[in-house]
Amino acid sequence: MPIALQPSSTWVSMKQLEAAGLQAFTADLKPTKLKASETPVLCAELNVWGVAMLRHMLQLQCNAQAITTIQQAGSKENLITDTRQVRLATALFPVVSLLNHSCSPNTSMSFIGTIATIRASQLIRRGQEILHCYGPHESRMGIAERRQKLRSQYFFDCNCPACEREKQSPLSGPGREAFRCHRCRALLQGDDVLSCGGPACTESVSRHLLVSRLQDLQRQVGAAQKRLRNGRLELAIQLLLGCQSDAESFLSAEHSVVGEIEDALAQAYAALGDWEKSATHLQKSLQVVEVHHGPSSVEMGHELFKLAQVFFNGCAIPEALNTIQKAEKVLLVHYGPWNDEIRELQKMKSCLLDLPTIPVGPKKQGGMS
Repeated sequence: MPIALQPSSTWVSMKQLEAAGLQAFTADLKPTKLKASETPVLCAELNVWGVAMLRHMLQLQCNAQAITTIQQAGSKENLITDTRQVRLATALFPVVSLLNHSCSPNTSMSFIGTIATIRASQLIRRGQEILHCYGPHESRMGIAERRQKLRSQYFFDCNCPACEREKQSPLSGPGREAFRCHRCRALLQGDDVLSCGGPACTESVSRHLLVSRLQDLQRQVGAAQKRLRNGRLELAIQLLLGCQSDAESFLSAEHSVVGEIEDALAQAYAALGDWEKSATHLQKSLQVVEVHHGPSSVEMGHELFKLAQVFFNGCAIPEALNTIQKAEKVLLVHYGPWNDEIRELQKMKSCLLDLPTIPVGPKKQGGMS
């Protein structure tokens, strides 16, 4: 069951301050000499407010929570909505601050205005700890980067199950962001010099060379996306198809850049009204998102929402209804029914279900009805 929480305010009553245990902070304060124009009551209140404000300021680094929202990107004329998470403010939620961190948490947080709602993103059994992600998530960062960020801001070494798994099997394979052999397509492994993992291939290549090639590819993708934003769709598609071919020659199918290219191609074809091609590329992008973030992740929910829009606009009714159901299921885990994307999905579903049924005649032998 979701828990709704409001942020604490710096300006609270004396009774609230005492209940929060601030007597301990004020007990050792030495009284100051008063000027003739000051009153003892005003001075005492200022001391309490000053201590309260200082306490909140000291809490910010470790206990502050970013208030975020999902913002639509692009022009209102676009038939396909692209979204991104934006930070609106920072607040202190005392109850949220009680939750310990995990790089693979069992909760998800969303906001309506300044109210934070925490939902279980997976089954939490009786007596099991409720865990929240402080930012570094296993689907977005490797263990070394996560630990460095947590240590620098929160002053602890993470030993959550995700970190323990990665510590115990650090050399389990080349990973999702791997390079692959241009000859036999097997994944390359190694440190400074990468060797092919294929049984009969002896290909080897410098990591520096591959990283340089990847950076060049990312610049080309950026240039294509710029043309896409400027409405130069045909040129953007031409550039992206070249990037796609280049990426396939040396990047793993699960590489994030591969997903980025497919997503951009889906946007370009959607802008041209070619819904079938848009759906094909978006489904490839979805495969990458699922590998990186998981089938029930909020990232997967947003991508399924876009795919539902593509199928809806392309009048692919069975596919649209199926994708709407999947998107709703995922997004409801992370947001409430009042979420804009969930409401849009429900509108699309109602529209499709209200369409008149087209009668289908008996099938003829050797042909379609």
